[in-house]
Formats: sequence, C-alpha cells, structure tokens
Amino acid sequence: MTAVVRIFTYSEVITAPVAASSGRFASDSIGLLKGRYLGRDMVTASTGAAVATASSAASNTNVKLVQVQVEPGKIVHYEIFPEGHSGAITEATTASPFTSGTQLFSFGPNYTISLLEASF
Repeated sequence: MTAVVRIFTYSEVITAPVAASSGRFASDSIGLLKGRYLGRDMVTASTGAAVATASSAASNTNVKLVQVQVEPGKIVHYEIFPEGHSGAITEATTASPFTSGTQLFSFGPNYTISLLEASF
C-alpha cells in the first residue's frame, strides 16, 4: 500500500485585517499563510520502508513552515529533522507521530521529513 504526500514550504503566517463593521468575524485578525509557497515536493510513502525527502522545497533560506497534505483516507507516520541531525531517531517508524489530511508544522532551511504509511 502507498500514500501520496504533498509538501509545501512557506515563509510565515501573516495577519489579515478584518473590518469590525462587517459583523462577520468577532476578532481583530485572521492568520493566513503568506503569499505564494516557497517550494513544493511530492513523495509516495509506503508501509514497507520510510521515505525521506531533503527536498528542494526546503532549500530556501526563508523557510519557517511546512504544510503536509496526505492523500485523502490515508495516514502517515512522520519525523521532521533539522539539517545535520544525527540523533538516535533517523527515520519515521510505527512509533512516530502520525497525521492525515492537511497539517502545518514548524520547519527550517534544509530540514528533512521522513514518512511511513500507517497500517493500523
């Protein structure tokens, strides 16, 4: 089995002003992803072995966020590593956190994402 995962990187979350007179929203602002994404990538995660991406999506020095979009109906385990990571955990396993749908994570230049399709 496999799961297609799309990855988009962004520089920041910005505040969009909301007019109080509109009566449509009861706050002073809404957070939005800033403008066009900085990079993108697509990987296919499987249950057999973790796949890692040190993608071009993370090569921009302004990267601060990553949006991970998992194929509808699929779940993946993930690990996110900073550049030069050499810790005990080096790839996603069945013990890693999991996600589905669309998620936003803190990220940085030259980070790596390791993905493994979940088989519960």
